Amino acid sequence: MESQVKSLIAQYFKYLQLKDVDRLIGFFDYEAEIHEPFSTHGIATGRSSIESFLRFMTSINADLKYQVFSINPPTSRDVGPTANAILWVKSDKAIPYKHIFLLNPMPRIEPSGVNGIRRLDIRQEQFPDR
Repeated sequence: MESQVKSLIAQYFKYLQLKDVDRLIGFFDYEAEIHEPFSTHGIATGRSSIESFLRFMTSINADLKYQVFSINPPTSRDVGPTANAILWVKSDKAIPYKHIFLLNPMPRIEPSGVNGIRRLDIRQEQFPDR
């Protein structure tokens, strides 16, 4: 399961770097949420709202580097694993953002949206530069 989660997260960041919103949206469950520090709302709920947020994220002209630093197993049959990653966004200086992915059970990417990311929390935190 751990390698499957790492692969999913690596693909997510790859498509973020490639600015491929169409592929990125496929990572999210239809009822997914993103809790983020960039907008006045702070929460994007559902695919259309998440798509708008992803368009904003991919419009940032910056170098992106990431590192997955922990994967935790599912806590129940209804809740999948969680993964913690750091994304460094570098334009003038490197700014680290912690990404906490809550995945559905048996996470994978499907056009149906049944599996994948259930919730993504993004927080600016203090981490060493990359």
